[in-house]
Amino acid sequence: MKKITSVLLGLLLIGSLAACNLSGSNNGKESTSPEQSVSSEENIPIPLPEEPSELEETAASEQERLVVMDAAMYRGMVDDIRQQDGQLHSFRLTQAQGTSFGPASVTVKTDENTRMSFDAGLLQQGDYIEVFYGRPLEQSAETEITALTLNHLGKAENVLFSGTFVVLTKDEKKEGSGRLLLTSLNTNDEWVFHYSEETQIYLNLDDLIAGDSLSILFSGASTRSIPPQAFALEIRRFAE
Repeated sequence: MKKITSVLLGLLLIGSLAACNLSGSNNGKESTSPEQSVSSEENIPIPLPEEPSELEETAASEQERLVVMDAAMYRGMVDDIRQQDGQLHSFRLTQAQGTSFGPASVTVKTDENTRMSFDAGLLQQGDYIEVFYGRPLEQSAETEITALTLNHLGKAENVLFSGTFVVLTKDEKKEGSGRLLLTSLNTNDEWVFHYSEETQIYLNLDDLIAGDSLSILFSGASTRSIPPQAFALEIRRFAE
């Protein structure tokens, strides 16, 4: 009986020592809780995806415009349309937010020499229209011009982006290309705009500082990624 008791006591002692060794195996090391793991992962920057090659191709195919060299140009949103004998006679354009192409609004007249890149019968309020005209604008609150050519650029809210500059990333493999990260002035959403040598840039990108306001013209096509990505046709400073 004494032998059995001694054996049982020995087994209990061995089990106790093993338990102590297991509980002390992390001594000298910091324990990592699930909360600490999540916190450390949130501090890892998320890289932007590479430029989708089809963005530039889509933008180019959608921008078949009638351009008149050495002619003046005006852009604005349609807010009045007038017809005569069932034909487009005139309409008024008002400049969009952040743009500056002359007077705040102009009346655009058409005649038999006006060429259009779209069906005039489909013109609607809110359309963003580009006009090339020959005679210089008079400096007045509202001016009348006769269009040489008219281009339909889309709905103003779909093709114009106003935002503040966050960061510029240049493409090391393709000279004159890169991307801009911007925050929308209207929604605070972030957008990425790619640019290349095909983009008309009306400022020095190297001079940009965080918080600068920019106006971007694009085709309206964008990715469904977060943040959305699009190809910039033009990059200008936001006009106050």
